[in-house]
Amino acid sequence: MNWFNIKKKHDLPEKSIDEIKNICKILFIDDKKFPVVDILQTSGWKNAKRIKDVRSLDDLEVTEANIIFVDVQGVGRTLKFKDEGLGLTKTSKEKYPNKKVIVYSSEDEGKNDTFHNQWQNYRTKKNRSLELITDPYQYSKNGDFRVMVKVIDIFGNDTTHIIELQVR
Repeated sequence: MNWFNIKKKHDLPEKSIDEIKNICKILFIDDKKFPVVDILQTSGWKNAKRIKDVRSLDDLEVTEANIIFVDVQGVGRTLKFKDEGLGLTKTSKEKYPNKKVIVYSSEDEGKNDTFHNQWQNYRTKKNRSLELITDPYQYSKNGDFRVMVKVIDIFGNDTTHIIELQVR
């Protein structure tokens, strides 16, 4: 007997892809035109849009969005996030824990290596040790760089730390 008239997960009606395309609100926060937004709109996603930056986390576009894609660079500046898109992503996820917030970078063209994965290590049941020192990395040019270190524990909790580097 269902005393509280609560539907079980499997009792919820399935939505068709067309219904999802009509109701799902997808927001891209990117300072540059990103072709995926046009592709989604052409494919029938009626509520896919892009804004250049966010003036407030209470902006209507942000509060109404179900899924938010945040560019790594060039956004979050209006709210003065030191880490730009990463800061905006973190704060958005804290304020709206039920929203799907996805960080990405579309600026590649061989000029930018935003998500260069230098090193990773895992602990296994057979090998309980965890290497904490990586091989040295040689930057090909001088400049200011940001390195993000991400640690994920066995429960899926993650933490990140960004280190500012100057290579001269």
